[in-house]
Amino acid sequence: MTEALRGRRTLAWGILAVGLLWAVGLLVYHQRSAATSELTAVALLEPLGRRAATLGGGPWTGRPLHGEPRQAEWSFKLGVSLVDLRLALEGGDAAAAAGTLRQILAVLDRGDLSFAPAVRQAYQSILDSLRRGAAPRSQLGRADEREAQGLGGSVEPLLFDLGRWVEAARRSAAAQRPEVLTSRAARHVLDRALAPGKDQVDPAVQAAVRGLRVSAGGDDGGARLDYPRLEGFCREILEHFVP
Repeated sequence: MTEALRGRRTLAWGILAVGLLWAVGLLVYHQRSAATSELTAVALLEPLGRRAATLGGGPWTGRPLHGEPRQAEWSFKLGVSLVDLRLALEGGDAAAAAGTLRQILAVLDRGDLSFAPAVRQAYQSILDSLRRGAAPRSQLGRADEREAQGLGGSVEPLLFDLGRWVEAARRSAAAQRPEVLTSRAARHVLDRALAPGKDQVDPAVQAAVRGLRVSAGGDDGGARLDYPRLEGFCREILEHFVP
């Protein structure tokens, strides 16, 4: 083998190795990005620990999602309901959990939203267990696992996440707890909602979203939060999407 041929082969192997490293790095980056961008009820409420069960305000019921709601409405409402479900289960409130599960099932039952049967069955199974007298806290793991796996369907990701965060923020404000209101998740979700583009939140609630974002950017650990005002912002957004 000539020196020239050996050199070309070495160069070829080097190029191939660099290409493989780049591809692996891109895959790892994508996986990490996907993991860190995921928002779930348990992740949102984690900073509160067991105090989450004491958050005030009660579940947001709104009106039943019948007829032909806008896609924004049911995406947002589904996010709201997942937070309310977790808080009801953690707080041992079987009645509130059952009511929230019925709202979730009403959305999942819509054939045009393309949810997999397994998703509906998971929430129906939790409701059935509660009806048989299971302790609400015993169903937390099942609810968290189903949400972590993703619901699929035709959900609008931004409004789904915004619904989760706004409901967690409303109930945090009612209990005068700063953790959810000033978290990194708050800044991330609200910045997405306000960013120019096709996903920007409805202009009718942009002022309320900005008000929440200003509070989320504080560096005083929530010491100066105006909780009634923040709860009012959350209610304004909730009433817009799920009146």
